Amino acid sequence: MLLALAAAPAYTGFGLASRARSTISMQYAVQAETKKLFGEAKPYTFMTIQPHFIVNDWDKAKPIMEDFVSRTRKEGGCMYYGWSKTGDKPGDKLFCREAYTDAAAVLAHLENIGPCVDALLADGIATLDEISLHGPKAELEKCKASMDALGTVYYEIDQGISWITKETGGIPMGQRLLTIQPTFTVQDWSKAEPIMAEFTDKTSKESNCIYYGWTRSGDKLFCREAYSSANGVLEHLENVGPCVDKLLGDGIATLDRIELHGPMGQVQPCKETMNGFGTIYYNVDSGFQKFEAVKLGGFMG
Repeated sequence: MLLALAAAPAYTGFGLASRARSTISMQYAVQAETKKLFGEAKPYTFMTIQPHFIVNDWDKAKPIMEDFVSRTRKEGGCMYYGWSKTGDKPGDKLFCREAYTDAAAVLAHLENIGPCVDALLADGIATLDEISLHGPKAELEKCKASMDALGTVYYEIDQGISWITKETGGIPMGQRLLTIQPTFTVQDWSKAEPIMAEFTDKTSKESNCIYYGWTRSGDKLFCREAYSSANGVLEHLENVGPCVDKLLGDGIATLDRIELHGPMGQVQPCKETMNGFGTIYYNVDSGFQKFEAVKLGGFMG
């Protein structure tokens, strides 16, 4: 809208064009100051491990989960790490939300928490339901020797955008981000790809998105996306609604599963909008984040 106003004929009675130019100048000034203070946003090349567990004994699992977090907190290449869960009854799901700067950081983490994995999977405390690794193709290859034995599914980055200006070294805090985690099966990639690009373009204009993009494995498509608040999630869902309809129309793709992870107080306001998708909700149990994300002068995390 601002650009449209800047191109409109001047109307001297109200000074519309002048005010529009002033507003645009102010916006660019804020952007410049943001970049000077926080630096440029990092590329969408970070890696995420995505394990789902089924927990049979939460009393025994809890101290092991705490050990995972304590060990990982000391790792230099971890951007965020923590646990989210569907409940605390036997058979409920446990998920680890974790991101790393590169393959070297992933491998350092796997070595660091090896004893914790053994403890969690011992004596029927929990079982590993599924695990995937998402990142650039070259970085995925470096991890396969260590992760193949877990039955890992590898998702290669297709495209993405990020507003993370500092991947590590930010002010440590509890896990506050919300992540929508949808998985699709694609029947027609030639029709899906322009719609995927439209999703990304629309999301690039949102004010509360931390990162957004697509990863692929065979016929599976995953959207790797995070938001700073429930308002950001709801803004996004409204914004990309037409894209969802296109992607799921005419046999282009089907939605296999969708999850929402975040603090309970932020997850709850999203349920009315997301229940219709069959969303599975995971509330944050514990963890930390030490990245910084800034957009147009607004600090997001």
